[in-house]
Amino acid sequence: MKIRTAALAATATMCLALPAMADDCTGALSDNDAWLRDNPEIRASLDTTAQRDLRDLRNAAMILQRNGQEDACDDVIEAMEDIAKERHDEVEAAAEAESEESRKERLAAAVGVAELQGVLRADELIGRDIRNLQDEDLGEVDDVVLATNDAGQSYAIVAYGGFLGIGEEQVAVPLSSLRLTQDRDVLVIDISEDAFEAAPRFERDDMTSLNDPNWIENNRTYFDTNS
Repeated sequence: MKIRTAALAATATMCLALPAMADDCTGALSDNDAWLRDNPEIRASLDTTAQRDLRDLRNAAMILQRNGQEDACDDVIEAMEDIAKERHDEVEAAAEAESEESRKERLAAAVGVAELQGVLRADELIGRDIRNLQDEDLGEVDDVVLATNDAGQSYAIVAYGGFLGIGEEQVAVPLSSLRLTQDRDVLVIDISEDAFEAAPRFERDDMTSLNDPNWIENNRTYFDTNS
């Protein structure tokens, strides 16, 4: 993969390893996916818009590769890296301006989703980071599932342990367990990172578990006990 000298220098400053050179666009795309998976600090800095942009660019790179446009595909992957690193720099600069205490106070002041006034759109939740009160990153919302007969079975489907749908596991967090910061930028749950990792899971994008009474009860009990 071609990496510009300036971008390489900026990345070295951040102490983040860029993907290795690849022989073709397919390999370069795989290297880019691995780079994003292996750098959680970069993933955590990507807001909803940046995530959607990266997904669109990744799809574009795959289309270019299928049509033999290797050079154009490489350019798109390079652009993906630039966008991710620039967003990381912006978030790092903002974080320096906000103290750790201030961030935790903002999370502690989050309001329960069920207590919010007015309308809450699904796209205000999808793509949002999930963090605990210790400001640890737990994942991001992939989808929202609303039950028609039991509000207690409405969930935020949280992706954890991967990125852009690659290598991720999913957790169905009851909406009743979640709070939203006043700027509606971050979802908050009072649970430790270890407890979140141990929460009931289901096969990615297979929602059949959400109709299993035993799984529903186990999941509900787990979050009632641990959050």
